Amino acid sequence: MGDSNTESRLAPDCGLYLVGHAPQTESTGYGRTDWSRMEIPFECKAKTSDDPFDDRTEDGEPNSEKRKHSLGQLLSYSELLLQNQQRTFHYAVVFLGTHARIIRIDRSGVLATDRFDYVDEESKLTDFLQIYSQLDPDQRGHDTS
Repeated sequence: MGDSNTESRLAPDCGLYLVGHAPQTESTGYGRTDWSRMEIPFECKAKTSDDPFDDRTEDGEPNSEKRKHSLGQLLSYSELLLQNQQRTFHYAVVFLGTHARIIRIDRSGVLATDRFDYVDEESKLTDFLQIYSQLDPDQRGHDTS
């Protein structure tokens, strides 16, 4: 469910929060998206054709409407996260069937890993999440100034 504190009501498929910061309700145990506390948004797509990046192009920019829509969705999430937190950058993860990309987004651009099969190469995602969990707030993109 979307964040009731934002006009857009957009919500990723899943979000990573620090322990004790995940929104909750008594009835379901899960609360609405809270962009002011989310660490990493996760988006799930059924097929690699929904990949927001196109490896066949020199700059990775999408050509198809499905890919452009996926990229726009990720950038909308990023805008909400950066508007609601003092951040210099943040990470996002997009799942594409059995593949994934880890994405770093700041106010000047987007960097994404090559698409990888997280079933066959599970250590890429688990290593990233383990390392991320050990970083200081400024290393996770929080503006601590």
